[in-house]
Amino acid sequence: MLGLNEYAALHPVVMQPTDIIIDVDKFEETMTKYHYAFRSWGRKKQHMPRYGLPLVNENGSLYNNPEITCYPLDEWNRPNGDLIEDPVYDRDFTVPTPVLDESCFDPLNDLKQYMLRSCILRWDQETAFFPHVDTWFPSPILRLWGTNNPDLARIQFDREQRRCELPAMVPSMDPDIVDYPPELVEPGRLYVIDTSIIHAARTVDDEIGYQFFIALHTDSQEDLFKHVL
Repeated sequence: MLGLNEYAALHPVVMQPTDIIIDVDKFEETMTKYHYAFRSWGRKKQHMPRYGLPLVNENGSLYNNPEITCYPLDEWNRPNGDLIEDPVYDRDFTVPTPVLDESCFDPLNDLKQYMLRSCILRWDQETAFFPHVDTWFPSPILRLWGTNNPDLARIQFDREQRRCELPAMVPSMDPDIVDYPPELVEPGRLYVIDTSIIHAARTVDDEIGYQFFIALHTDSQEDLFKHVL
């Protein structure tokens, strides 16, 4: 677990490029094998074409129904507004699925031992994730993000890059969300992303776009930052 000061020291910018690059052509070919294994991202917004394919979940199966990895955890943990009796968090998901064994994910080999709740996001049309944060303090995770096509999938941050220590505080902060410059994002490259800063994501076309959504245990920090450029 990382306190705010220690976490902030590891995230001097909102997006730090790493030397980890997924071969986009090989990745896209691999995804055709798993097209029907993608699950709707939660239940509340099924009208939005947002889907997830688990790389690391609770039991390694691609046949879970429901697949909690492919839910917004606030939706799963608070389906009616109140916290359920046994909430789950990123560290509860530690078992790789067969997808992670595909050769296109070999660039992650140094970090696979640290991977927690992780998946591939697929957005088939124009859609979005609304402003939110993924961690709190002390932070239990570090996060990697990337996309196969920056022209389709845009990551966004609060204009003032404000941190939010409690996810429930985000709406009251009235975030002003702007696109991270897509020209600074390379297809297939993974970035250490500061998800304690209010952020969102969107697509800009009706073509299929993918995002890499990877959580790492904080024990990974030494090995992870060997890959930071």
